[in-house]
Amino acid sequence: SLSLRNRSFNASCSASTVTDSRWAALKIKDGICDAQRALFGERSEVHRESPDLPLRLRLHRERATLLLDSSGEPLDRRGYRRVSTDAPARETLAAACALAADRWDGHGPIVDPMCGSGTLLIEAAWIAKGRAPGWLRKSYAFERFPSFNAESWRAIRREFPPSPDPDVLIVGADIDAHAVRAANVNLEVAKLEDQSRVKRGRLSDWAPPPGVGLLLMNPPYGERISASDQLWRDMEELLRGRCAAWPAVILGGPEGR
Repeated sequence: SLSLRNRSFNASCSASTVTDSRWAALKIKDGICDAQRALFGERSEVHRESPDLPLRLRLHRERATLLLDSSGEPLDRRGYRRVSTDAPARETLAAACALAADRWDGHGPIVDPMCGSGTLLIEAAWIAKGRAPGWLRKSYAFERFPSFNAESWRAIRREFPPSPDPDVLIVGADIDAHAVRAANVNLEVAKLEDQSRVKRGRLSDWAPPPGVGLLLMNPPYGERISASDQLWRDMEELLRGRCAAWPAVILGGPEGR
């Protein structure tokens, strides 16, 4: 029965008088296990690595919500980021940036002249190629639920999203050699190496490929760069000059212009 399957317990606290999330998780575990013993005479095991029923407690102010986690591993972990850099964009945020770009219909080159580990490039390219965000993922927690229908799930996975530009060109650059290596490794894991070009270079020297596509950038804003830095002037020249006709999404902090 559901009551006797392997479980895991996690908790988060925000604006609550309870500040220790580990204590909160322990208490919810004790309460559920005590109830199981009272009802069934035995309790489920706690399995942190691969539980049948991952449970999450969310404490916000004085309200507690117990959630059944249907994902297991967080959805932003797509499986391609083998090498990282400082302050990479979260994968879900990168995908949202591409989808939010005005006038971008999925066609044309995808470029990022400050590409870091390549997250923005990969998420936009997957959208253009019609790849589901979790297509590299092996499993989800809901596949271990008693109500899981394997045939229905296989049918869903056979439904491919629209593919506006399956041969999309991916162009990236970064001044940091480690970032260039990271991006190329991640692009290979994401099965995009045959249509990508990522090289080391300065933003001021970078030139976009022919045509009009999508420009994405996550500059080192905030404490890592001042508002008066030359880099901001180079970005302004890029947006108003070389890529003036391109749809663009720039991630920036309050110091950006």
